[in-house]
Amino acid sequence: MALAVDRPCARADETAIGANITFERLPDDFAATRGTDVEVNASHTFDNKLIVGGLAKYYDTISSDSSHAIIQITIGYAWSLGDYLTLTANGGIGGHLQLTGSGNDFPYYVFDVGLDVPVTDLLTWNLVSVRYRNAFDTSNDFETPAIATGFSIRLDKQNSISVKIERDWSDGSPEYTGVQIGYTYRF
Repeated sequence: MALAVDRPCARADETAIGANITFERLPDDFAATRGTDVEVNASHTFDNKLIVGGLAKYYDTISSDSSHAIIQITIGYAWSLGDYLTLTANGGIGGHLQLTGSGNDFPYYVFDVGLDVPVTDLLTWNLVSVRYRNAFDTSNDFETPAIATGFSIRLDKQNSISVKIERDWSDGSPEYTGVQIGYTYRF
């Protein structure tokens, strides 16, 4: 999911690289595995709070012969809303790549909005992240909105880990509930 870029305590002129793994669970049975996603991402926050980012993500659905990947680039901005809130919004384009099984390759667009609350200097509550994503050609059935919440823990100046829970939909129906674990390195 595009919500993966870890944003806690974003500082100006900072580059972040990270990796996430998401364990997909069936929407009506959290005990049942649906698949696993692996993502690598990078972003740069400029002095003026402009954010440029990108990611590559591989999806493996367990109960089918289908696997696909996405690549995506985004541009966005972070607003500090006082000392206790950060609002981040971005938009971008990407490509869906069908690796195995039925389906085709196609371009898509994506919009993300996130609201973060610093709890302490080390702990940030990623209060809510919302994504809207769809193919330019809607016949590809890629309308995949999502919502997530979680926590990011800064281990030191460069390293942080995160845990999030997300809900993804596909064309109006729940697709999965995911548990995401991530790592980010900043420099």
